[in-house]
Amino acid sequence: MWDAEVIGRLALVLLLSGLIGFEREAGGKPAGMRTHMLVGLGSTLFMLISIDAPNFFPGVETVDPGRIAAQVVTGVGFLGAGTIIRAGGSIKGLTTAASIWSVSAIGLAVGAGYYLAAAAATVLALAVLHLPDMIMGWTRGGATQLRLGLECSRAGGGLSSIEKTLKERHAKVEFMEVADRGEHLNVSYQLSVKSDEVQHLVGALSELQGVTRVTME
Repeated sequence: MWDAEVIGRLALVLLLSGLIGFEREAGGKPAGMRTHMLVGLGSTLFMLISIDAPNFFPGVETVDPGRIAAQVVTGVGFLGAGTIIRAGGSIKGLTTAASIWSVSAIGLAVGAGYYLAAAAATVLALAVLHLPDMIMGWTRGGATQLRLGLECSRAGGGLSSIEKTLKERHAKVEFMEVADRGEHLNVSYQLSVKSDEVQHLVGALSELQGVTRVTME
């Protein structure tokens, strides 16, 4: 295989995996652009080595080009598992783990020369990551998913004020987690709220007595 072709394949997988990694990083997920690019780059390099393995060992007829590629699938599974976090009654990071696994497959495809399949898989992966939220927004009348982190005092009814404000702003609580920090409570919300109400909701929560911090996660 020509050196220019090898470099071209490595550059292509950096672009494709970087697109998926950028989407994950923009959403504040545990594995971002660099992680996805490195997984894609490594997978492509492994595939290139697998393809050229017979040239490394001339005269050896038992070299199987698929063996190294098969090990990539197993190895990336362990890497993806590291992004999965169990928080209370919920599990986070499954989608990011799946995106890492998909990027490794895209890397193998690029290394094998399946450029169209790799590009199509990248476009479809980005669609899968975005379309469900868009569809849910349409079905909920323009609602969007919002993650909020708040810190409020235990005294003064801070938590009840937050819940009252959410109800007044018609924000639907889909997930809630509370961590006791002594004098303060750290509260994490997964909300469904109308897009044009997001800034108003965050502003209203920030002005509540007893609420010391509001962050969009």
